[in-house]
Amino acid sequence: MDGNPVGWFGDHPPTDERGFLDFAASLPVPDLYRAIKDAEPVSPIASHRFPSNRRRHYERMRRFPEGLVVLGDALCSFNPIYGQGMTTGALGVRLLDDSLRERRQNGGSARVGGFSRGFQRKIARVIDSPWLLTTTEDFRSPRTVGRRAWSSALLGWYTARIHRLTWSDRFTARRFLEVMHLTVRPTALFHPYIVFRALTQGSHVDQAARK
Repeated sequence: MDGNPVGWFGDHPPTDERGFLDFAASLPVPDLYRAIKDAEPVSPIASHRFPSNRRRHYERMRRFPEGLVVLGDALCSFNPIYGQGMTTGALGVRLLDDSLRERRQNGGSARVGGFSRGFQRKIARVIDSPWLLTTTEDFRSPRTVGRRAWSSALLGWYTARIHRLTWSDRFTARRFLEVMHLTVRPTALFHPYIVFRALTQGSHVDQAARK
């Protein structure tokens, strides 16, 4: 079997088979437990702990060495449950390739003239969207430690309604997955239809979720 229940703040899945299954059975949605309860383990249960999201703002450095670029986990490491680390790394590689091609097409060398510092500014803008998504979700828990933006509470409230709406609304669910997989920007979740459903149908969705 291959299951991945996740816990926060000390509430983690045990690494023994019985405890693992009990933890899966305790989840609000029973789908995972139903999928694995009669399955045969193919390997020992492994536990992975991730202490925090971490972002390094190299674009803010007054001086940055030429010929060096920083991307991937060295630039920003995310909570792995959101599955955005490898995608963000791939986006960084594509941006680097595009930037080098543009530099060469303009007759310049990638090693001089502020290329590295300019690239760090570009990659910082790429990181902004997944960083906002990840930290907004993590900050929904009052126990999360870190600097909270003034908009964190409002965004957390809105995304909570979006999550519940995805259970019953196909358009919202698809748009939410597109945002989480970084194929569209987070602003896509403010499509007029989604805003209307999230704000006006929230109580209906809440009632349906409790049944």
